[in-house]
Amino acid sequence: VSEVVEFPFDSEMRRMTTVHRSPEGLTVSMKGAPETVLQFCAKIMRNGSEETITFEDRRSALAAADRMAGQGLRVLALAWKEMAAGATLEREGVETDLIFLGLVGMMDPPREEAKEAIRICKAAGIKPVMITGDHKLTASAIGKELGILAEGGRVLEGTELEKMEDGELLDVIDEVSIFARNTAEHKVRIVEAFRGKGHVVAMTGDGVNDAPALRAADIGIAMGKTGTEVSKEASDMVITDDNFATIVAAVEEGRRIYANIRKASSYLLSCNFAEVMTIFLGVMLGLPVPLLALQILWINIVTDEFPAIGLSVEPAHSDLMMRKPRNPAEPILTRGLFLYTLGISAVIFIGTLGLYALSLKEGVSIEQSRTTVFAALVIFELYNAYNSRSLRDSFFKMDPRTNKKLIAGLAASLVGLLAAIYIPFMQTLFKTAPLKVESWIVILVAASTVVVVAEIFKRWELPERRARTR
Repeated sequence: VSEVVEFPFDSEMRRMTTVHRSPEGLTVSMKGAPETVLQFCAKIMRNGSEETITFEDRRSALAAADRMAGQGLRVLALAWKEMAAGATLEREGVETDLIFLGLVGMMDPPREEAKEAIRICKAAGIKPVMITGDHKLTASAIGKELGILAEGGRVLEGTELEKMEDGELLDVIDEVSIFARNTAEHKVRIVEAFRGKGHVVAMTGDGVNDAPALRAADIGIAMGKTGTEVSKEASDMVITDDNFATIVAAVEEGRRIYANIRKASSYLLSCNFAEVMTIFLGVMLGLPVPLLALQILWINIVTDEFPAIGLSVEPAHSDLMMRKPRNPAEPILTRGLFLYTLGISAVIFIGTLGLYALSLKEGVSIEQSRTTVFAALVIFELYNAYNSRSLRDSFFKMDPRTNKKLIAGLAASLVGLLAAIYIPFMQTLFKTAPLKVESWIVILVAASTVVVVAEIFKRWELPERRARTR
């Protein structure tokens, strides 16, 4: 038996037909959606004999298909017929007067990790939507199992979608979690409707007919294993393991990176502004220059950079995927974070200048007074760096073991400070003088005020603390 011709499946026709040649002649085989295949059947195979198909036969077959679909099965109808060897192989002539053979139900159980991924999506304020060519009942059963379709949730079929104007679709789009029996054109309309409501849309797909919707979405995501080259070229991202959970993991990683950029930015801005204001206000108040150029350079290279690198690799916090999505138009430094950054900076330069003025008032040498400023700025900034690990969690609740790179950066900065103060040749280089234990105690206590102010901001001003989806 050899295949002579194939009329491939597509989402609009919802059927596939092949013609095979054998010594006895030609055999036509069709498979597809039950409601589609039955339209081309004139007979039914019953107990090994062919009978004229009746309205009741069609109704019974569709009812059986609905029952199977309601169990989460993907249902295919099968039909066939024989043709003369010399018959014309045009589609219209081939797909007619077929004999209905029966139904086949196939189970494609969802991956366990997909259920958990969808739960995480919902907690993160991301709405998972299923767009499928499956029967409405099949899609509903799978959607309920996955947690996409809640009780009373709406399922919209392609035939209903076709009857809707764009304005009508916009009105109901947020109520729908599952779209069944959809074509490529339907998918594009669905994506455009969600975008029209102001949503950021990520669309997954693997077939040629998914390409238009993948292009229309904000983020097109193709499947690496099963995806066609057309779908991959139309996408912005390719998932190599074809696993929905990987997309969720990518979202979490993206949130972590963005959060760390904000933390590092706030930390660096607060430190640099404090350094500038310490020198500027010191000079404006008629005091000797609080810091020398080499001391400033040392702080910028050692104290600022090492902790900032540690902050950039801060692991995701446990509640990261329970926060609602940010507005894409929102700046990195929001109002709350900007005020926080200014507040922390003010504490640092006011505290540092206060220690400097106190040191000068007590008649301490200018080298030792500048060393006090040098040490105070570094200690203030080390407190600030550890505190910047989270813009909402308390300083005292953060586990140092979860970011060993930051701890190493803080330790390196502290060792660098002590070396600059106590190693003789570095004392000469940086023009520092050894500090007494009493001076260190005063510096440590004064610098701890940055933690107090940060705790107040975290509980009052920063929106990150309130931005939850549940």
